[in-house]
Amino acid sequence: MEGALRILIVDRGTVLERCALSLANTLEAEVTMMHDAGQLLEFCRSSKPDVIIAELVLDYGSGGEELGGEFDVMQLEATLRALKKLHQEGHLEGVCVIATHSGSFPVAKLARLVARGVVRALLEKPLDPDDLRACVCNYLGITDPLSGFSHWKPDNALAQAVVVE
Repeated sequence: MEGALRILIVDRGTVLERCALSLANTLEAEVTMMHDAGQLLEFCRSSKPDVIIAELVLDYGSGGEELGGEFDVMQLEATLRALKKLHQEGHLEGVCVIATHSGSFPVAKLARLVARGVVRALLEKPLDPDDLRACVCNYLGITDPLSGFSHWKPDNALAQAVVVE
């Protein structure tokens, strides 16, 4: 990995700001915060992060028309549609994607993306900054700077779905 680790966090408002600050400090990472699926599309088409941490239930924002948001009144598909589109366009090659949710998401939809290798892990909120950092280190194959622990890296895509309570 050349240069600083680039982490993109896509979440509503300030939910993951504490985690973002922790990642920036402990991993000496460049952390960018976004708030909707349209911003996720725009960012990943112009710049490639090393890690994307994305809330599953987000607004479509400027990506509404492109992602078919007018047919998704409950906003349950924005993140998955954006990730699927970016994957199809080749923008997620080599990017570690971690999805977060608050417990009320149709997991079968996410399981398909995990099986295809689009999403590496699923973390349930509320997130602990230490758990999130450990997950990021695990999937990047780097040593956790606080614990000094080198994490395992599973080779089975289905074994990669991780739930942290």
